[in-house]
Amino acid sequence: MAMKEGTRIGTYRSSTEDSFYLFGFGVYVGNEIPPNNVKFLGSDVKKAQMKFQLDPKPGEKEGKVVWECECWYDTEENIKKTIAGRTIVVVDIEAARIEHSKKPEHVLVTK
Repeated sequence: MAMKEGTRIGTYRSSTEDSFYLFGFGVYVGNEIPPNNVKFLGSDVKKAQMKFQLDPKPGEKEGKVVWECECWYDTEENIKKTIAGRTIVVVDIEAARIEHSKKPEHVLVTK
């Protein structure tokens, strides 16, 4: 999906008919090669990925970063339409990375 830097986005891990597993809302900040703690199918990511800076949570100076290879994403407006009527489960990206690192043969993103 082509996207301009600064576009408001929503990122999520997965969804079901009743629940939406949301990493958060934020902005698309450009493409970079992710750091080594970001894996895809158990391997380091060697090519540039879209980088999403999430809005800070209360008490945070700066929001966390989620990478294209770790999530499903769309514009904030489209994500909010998709969520409609579902229970939102907020997922911490750092906890998801740790969980994923224990099962490197599995993809972090599920549908």
